[in-house]
Amino acid sequence: MAYKEGGDSKTKRDSGTLTMICCHTGTDAFAHSTYYKDSKGNMIHLDHGTNNGWANVPSKFENRFDCARELAYKTAVSCQLEWSGEAVDFMPDDQDYLSGFYMRNILYYVIQADKQDYGVKTLTEWFKPIDYRVP
Repeated sequence: MAYKEGGDSKTKRDSGTLTMICCHTGTDAFAHSTYYKDSKGNMIHLDHGTNNGWANVPSKFENRFDCARELAYKTAVSCQLEWSGEAVDFMPDDQDYLSGFYMRNILYYVIQADKQDYGVKTLTEWFKPIDYRVP
């Protein structure tokens, strides 16, 4: 939802609040829906303590924090320009950031949210390297 200049102050406030909730949810995905492969090839969830407590530790797969920061920036720009966000906002400009970690079902979600019609083939190419399908 984009911030609108017109309208009453409550509408502006509600629009901005909803945008920031979306931003928080998106950036949190890089902490709370993230996995890594251990030396045996097992997928390990980054969490708040059960496995490792690394969900909010920037030094663990630091590039996921770069991805979250870029997503927050894109959300703020979209809000100011009154654009709707899109699924590819999860795609960092530098694809090298998408390495060393995996996100739970990210490919499924970006395909479902493909309102710009990038297509399954393109989105699969972009997001498959970090997609982890949770059984």
